[in-house]
Amino acid sequence: MKSSIQSTSFHEIVSQILPVGLRNKILDNNFWTRIQQVYDIFQLLVMAIQVLEGDTPKLAEARDILINLEDKVKSRLSSFLMERTEEELGFAIQLAANLLDPVRRDEHLSEDEMPDAIEGIIEIAKNIPNLNEVSVMTDITEYRNKDKLWSRDLIWIAAQNMSPLTWRKGYCNA
Repeated sequence: MKSSIQSTSFHEIVSQILPVGLRNKILDNNFWTRIQQVYDIFQLLVMAIQVLEGDTPKLAEARDILINLEDKVKSRLSSFLMERTEEELGFAIQLAANLLDPVRRDEHLSEDEMPDAIEGIIEIAKNIPNLNEVSVMTDITEYRNKDKLWSRDLIWIAAQNMSPLTWRKGYCNA
């Protein structure tokens, strides 16, 4: 997975869109160490759930299992500190993805999160050569309001049956 994501960051289109700072993080081994730490924490949760849901009753042991889990997670989290800028960038990308997903179309974004999502899109757009930020804002507005190109029901029906990768590929080639 690591090598696939790193290779993708060098793809011609992706490298133009992906902010340089984020691409550098993807190539940084410390980033992957942190990803492994998160994975390890999830594995602890999975193991605890498996023990608790096993075939033999564990009700009497549940408290001990959960206390042990809490201790292990706390010790792992103490070594896992994410820089605020990375956290903010990751959050903005998630918000932008939710906003731009033609199936979800910002259904889970609050009014407070909407400016952050749009700001994230604009930050990414700044890294694309010959792309006008005002044009991007106009496109986002038309998309959200289902105006012009986005007013056609066929586009929204097709979006329900396509993966996001197909949608992007088809749109870029149009």
